[in-house]
Amino acid sequence: IDTLHGVLFCIECNKHIYDSDVENVHCQRMQLSSCKGHLKQVYKYKYWRPSAKEIQLLSKNNTRYKLSSKSKLGLKGLANLGNTCFMNSIVQALVHTPILRDYFLSDKHQCSYNNNNTCIACELARIFQKFYSIGSLPHIPNKLLYLIWTNARHMAGYVQQDAHEFLIAILNSLHGHFKGEINGSVAEKVDDDCQCIIHQIFAGNLQSDVTCQNCRNSSTTIDPFFDISMDIGPLENDCLDRSGMVFTKQLRMKKLPIVLCLHLKRFEHSKKLGRKITTYVAFPDVLNMEPYIARLKVNNSKSDGVGSANTEPRPTNGTIDSGHYTCYVRQPFNQWYECDDAKIRKAATEDVLASE
Repeated sequence: IDTLHGVLFCIECNKHIYDSDVENVHCQRMQLSSCKGHLKQVYKYKYWRPSAKEIQLLSKNNTRYKLSSKSKLGLKGLANLGNTCFMNSIVQALVHTPILRDYFLSDKHQCSYNNNNTCIACELARIFQKFYSIGSLPHIPNKLLYLIWTNARHMAGYVQQDAHEFLIAILNSLHGHFKGEINGSVAEKVDDDCQCIIHQIFAGNLQSDVTCQNCRNSSTTIDPFFDISMDIGPLENDCLDRSGMVFTKQLRMKKLPIVLCLHLKRFEHSKKLGRKITTYVAFPDVLNMEPYIARLKVNNSKSDGVGSANTEPRPTNGTIDSGHYTCYVRQPFNQWYECDDAKIRKAATEDVLASE
């Protein structure tokens, strides 16, 4: 029994079963103001019951889709509107983030704006609906591009932009909107204790420990993050020498987010010139983060701190001034696809792991 969504699953026949008693308990639970559910204590979720007209439409269109290894549900290209590959690659990554997908497709987003045409969350919800509806034609994300321009002015225009900057811009915009829904007012400042869906999925805490090698005293700082930028150039010594005193600095995860975003810093800037770092970085399809978590309590479970790659926006061959972004996404049954603007191509796991 899934007590969060009020559904009953039969293990023997491998299907969801409708049960009136479970449904009634779920309906009653949705009305409790003291409910301590995962998201209901934060969001005023309105339970959907079909109207007579909707029941009639559902009875006429009763085709059911079953996922298989050949299923392409959720795969759709995005039209390039002029140097917007940076946006397309990040949108593909967000659309194929399972928890965010479930949030938008289950009508959890209740817009508090008078005009939802100016709401970036409503537009993202429409994109989710487009991706998981019938049809294979590429989607044209012109509305999302306009809303990004209005919410993040530094990204306005048709010049080439950085995909990492776009990711942070759209996450901050969504966070500000969702926090406005929770508190009744739009908030722009990132709050460590925020319970919006963006923070629940992407936010983590990074612990920095600076230790004096003479007296062994340590100073600890904990900072929130949406993503972690990683240097891939020559390794530098993490020891600090100040007036004969040697300090070491260590970074570890205090709180591991549900979805961890790792950003490889492939662009190096100096006073005279800049260049792109083309060093190959090997990574596994399953990443064990346990060694990098601060004071992790290890139990018998083998899944603590272990996650698998689900999406990978990446820059293809290019220079520091120009280039192109594509994105690898993983579908059910471990099927990988490369999203290159409007083109969707099937890819092997070896291709993903060998990508730059």
